[in-house]
Amino acid sequence: MKLFSDDNKPFSQLEVSVESKGRTIKAQFSFLDGFGPHLNGIFALGEDFERKIGLWENTCIELFLKNKHGEDYYEINLATNSMHWNAFYFSHYRSTPLTETKDIILKEVRTYKDQLSFSLQTTKLVTNYDIHPKAIIYVDHGPPIHLSDFMHPNTGPDFHLFPVT
Repeated sequence: MKLFSDDNKPFSQLEVSVESKGRTIKAQFSFLDGFGPHLNGIFALGEDFERKIGLWENTCIELFLKNKHGEDYYEINLATNSMHWNAFYFSHYRSTPLTETKDIILKEVRTYKDQLSFSLQTTKLVTNYDIHPKAIIYVDHGPPIHLSDFMHPNTGPDFHLFPVT
């Protein structure tokens, strides 16, 4: 799956694949043509990762799980340069306070060169959710690049808005 950049053009330097079955989600983010962070080869269990708020302030990959039958959704963040992750639950658009959830558990992470893959376990059936991969890439010069599986609204990137289905 290709993602769209801030200007709503397909972004060719990152490919994403997501598989879901039952209560498990597996995702792989592949950085192409030397773009993005160089990932040291690791295999780690989710328990080796610490939860941290604010990962979106640096390069990170994200999954949003949007309830097909309601307004609620989950946001999962995974850092590309540290052993940090987090998952949040929102009852509706950007609901506050920011609430870490125990409904999603990071099971394992694998990185090698330009690929990052991970698996998640949920307490909910994944079939009840649409899965939306995202990424925020900070570059040396210029503003960060916001990548989304659907086009950004005219007002600019907002990962918390979902297409009407």
